[in-house]
Amino acid sequence: MNETHDLLEKYQIKLKEGIREYRDTKDSLQFRAKIDEIVSIIASMDNSNIKTDEMFESYMGMARDLVYYSLELKDFHLGDSIYKRLCPGLPTSFLQEKDIDKKKKQWGFYSDLVMNYFTIQHNLNGISSEQLLSLGMVLKWFKRYNGYFDTDKPLFIDMLIDTHSEWKELITPEEEETFWTELTNWMIQDFLNAVSDNLTLYKKVKSFYTSYKKTKRLDPLAYRVVEYAMLIVGVAEKKLEYTTLVDKASSFLKHMKEPFCKRQGEGLSEIFSEIITLWIPTGHFSDTQLLGRIVRESNSTTYKKEVFSKIITYGIDLSKWYKNKAYSLVAYAYEEELFSEKKVESHRFEIAFSLANGKKYEKAKKLYEELIQNEQGSGAVLNNLAVIYRDIDKNYDKALEFFELAAKNEPEEELFQRNIKTTMEMIKKEKEKPKRQIENYFKKTDKQLKSICFTIYKLEDLDKVTIEDIENATSFKGTYLKKHLSQLENLELIFFDAEKGWKLESPIRVKVASYVDPKLERQIIRNNRAVMYRPIFYHEAEITLYRVLTELFPQHFVFPNMDLKTIIQVEKIRDYIGSELLDYLFKAHVDFAIIETKTYFPILTFERDSEFQDVEPQKSNAVKKNTIFETSGLPLIRIRYNSAMDYERLKEEIKQATKEYILQISGNTDAETRRILESIDPKRFGILKDLPSDDELKEAWKKLVGNMVAAHTNLLEFDQEQCVLRVTVEETARPVLELGAESIKSKLYQQFPILNSVQFYWS
Repeated sequence: MNETHDLLEKYQIKLKEGIREYRDTKDSLQFRAKIDEIVSIIASMDNSNIKTDEMFESYMGMARDLVYYSLELKDFHLGDSIYKRLCPGLPTSFLQEKDIDKKKKQWGFYSDLVMNYFTIQHNLNGISSEQLLSLGMVLKWFKRYNGYFDTDKPLFIDMLIDTHSEWKELITPEEEETFWTELTNWMIQDFLNAVSDNLTLYKKVKSFYTSYKKTKRLDPLAYRVVEYAMLIVGVAEKKLEYTTLVDKASSFLKHMKEPFCKRQGEGLSEIFSEIITLWIPTGHFSDTQLLGRIVRESNSTTYKKEVFSKIITYGIDLSKWYKNKAYSLVAYAYEEELFSEKKVESHRFEIAFSLANGKKYEKAKKLYEELIQNEQGSGAVLNNLAVIYRDIDKNYDKALEFFELAAKNEPEEELFQRNIKTTMEMIKKEKEKPKRQIENYFKKTDKQLKSICFTIYKLEDLDKVTIEDIENATSFKGTYLKKHLSQLENLELIFFDAEKGWKLESPIRVKVASYVDPKLERQIIRNNRAVMYRPIFYHEAEITLYRVLTELFPQHFVFPNMDLKTIIQVEKIRDYIGSELLDYLFKAHVDFAIIETKTYFPILTFERDSEFQDVEPQKSNAVKKNTIFETSGLPLIRIRYNSAMDYERLKEEIKQATKEYILQISGNTDAETRRILESIDPKRFGILKDLPSDDELKEAWKKLVGNMVAAHTNLLEFDQEQCVLRVTVEETARPVLELGAESIKSKLYQQFPILNSVQFYWS
């Protein structure tokens, strides 16, 4: 007996080595030869040595494995020969047994060998009528544990579909409904957890399901079970997402009726809880929705709640979900009270972390604090709690306290030290915040941003200031407004309060209030009749120059004696000039600055020189001033004249100097040059562009007045210097022309913008 036992054990080891080698090399011929060799050796053994229960079980276990591996090779002849050589009486005994109890007992012992036998016969010769009767009985008795480990499931299912039209007539619709439920449960582990490489069932099962449900033989919900079997195969073959199974479970539960639930609910509960247990969710919002639907549907009615409670009890794997970063699902399950008190107690950290990840900070904080109270405050717990206090509650002192405790418990952890440093910097920054806010308000906001601040201030009497309120009170809408609000938040000028809505930061509110609701503080300093003040000009020549400039630049401000530090940006130029020039810049002024009235930017400056510029220190100072202006980019025109020069002569000289400058820069294309040229009227300085020709003027005149008036026009004379068009017309045409004179002039001005005037004369 020991020899037989040793021999079986020896060849069991050889068989396992053979299957490993075959799965690595895919050499089916070599593995088939090894199976055939082992079968021959075992078949030659003395059967009298295997009659004991222990030895018989080992022998039949060997037969099961050999049949199973022959089916993995798809060698049905080899499988058939194994039955004939190792257990020739088993199929015949089972098929011919008339005693139902004995037959059922045989089925319980040898269910895998029976099912694999049906598969082999179907693929070799087709199932006979005798075999079909036994197959029908097997399907009536079928349970999810029958032949679970050693049945080739894909081939067995394939055989069931091929022979369905025959065996379904041998069982009732109710029995078939139960069979499909049991079969689906039977498939789950092998198909979803340890999938074979050679599954090719999906299309076949899908086609069968699509056709079969049209027959309406079964309860409509039974076809959903068949569909579930199809989906399991589809997921196993990687033709469907695993999430599809979970989604279908909630859909199935939604349509579940009480009679069907009472018949098949227990089996389906096993299936769905198994599916959710194997499910590895991503934690995306869609996965949370899926779980939510299953929870709601399984608790929607009393009869479902009773049957499907194990979906919640066994299906929700907190540790696995947390490990796979499905934090939103952990948080959802906790908030829905799906975890037992014991599970919450043992997984407080994981739940707290998941809640914080989902921005449920108050609930997370409560769990972290409970861990600390229970003396389970590890460095990670203290650190995570401190992060909430710092980044969410803005309680920097409390956060620093917990960061320091974490560092004390685990001094080697660099993260805690970095957090301490960061928090201390934030505390310092918070102390400097009011000053920074005021600077941002005055230096980094434009009119639009300030107007939004004013609006929020005016709306603060509302219970809650919303985006819609701001939209209704301003011209800002939609994403444009949101962009501006975000910018103001980043500048620390406003913040959003969950209860009050948009609010101004305190220092900014004070500044806005002083502007929106200004309070004038008056103080009159009375004089004592002393006269200790002077005119702003030093000489009559300066007054004359000022009058010339105001006449030539009527659309601009002309400011005298402008400090250089007022019109030149010191912060920018200091990196380009030395300390001596910088010191001079703070002391010096320019005689006149021409300023735009819209932007208040200077466009041109004038300096009146005299004979004093030829001697020191004025000579050196003039060089310094020239260097400063060259570096800054602001043009400076120097002029020298004495009081003997009359007004008109001075005006002409200034015109020519300005004209020369305009012509010098007119070829440039940079933004600053464009700004200057757009601000100055070139005609005022004798620069004429796009002058019309005589032919163009005659053609335009004829088109405007018609052939009759044109025939009575004696002369069209264009004064280029004055840009004046003089038109001489015969007296006979005067009444006609005077009727439309203003309209004609207007159209000529539109066509020839260079014209300053159109004058009519009569002959």
